[in-house]
Amino acid sequence: MKKRALSLLMAVLMVVGLLPATTRAAGETENTTPTTVNVDFTAQAAGDFLIPPQFNVAVSSNEAEKFGYTDSVEGVSALDVLVKAHEIMLEDVFTKESASESLIINDNGFVTKLFGVETSNNGFSLNGAFPNDGTKNGSYYNG
Repeated sequence: MKKRALSLLMAVLMVVGLLPATTRAAGETENTTPTTVNVDFTAQAAGDFLIPPQFNVAVSSNEAEKFGYTDSVEGVSALDVLVKAHEIMLEDVFTKESASESLIINDNGFVTKLFGVETSNNGFSLNGAFPNDGTKNGSYYNG
């Protein structure tokens, strides 16, 4: 079970490994038009690909919101990419009404169900690094 959880963690890490970070200039007004970026991602669990590597996939900044999820990120978030990965893997089965059967995000923003598997062992990297808030908690940075 530990190997499966670790593999799932690595899967999510790879999902957004190449997602570009978004920034805004000081004083720039909020843009209500969804932003779309092209990303490369994959997902793995138990040593196998859940989704083979995907390249140049268009992901919208409102991808998560279309399925009833919310994020506090302006621009494309890791959650938007994760939702897109579920769309690709589950195709027509992943709808706004059925999304919680495959992907659950709790009130604190933690993933508790991923690709239909209940787990809290997951994570992601962004441009090859683990996102953090710059503060250390022991020998680790807070995510």
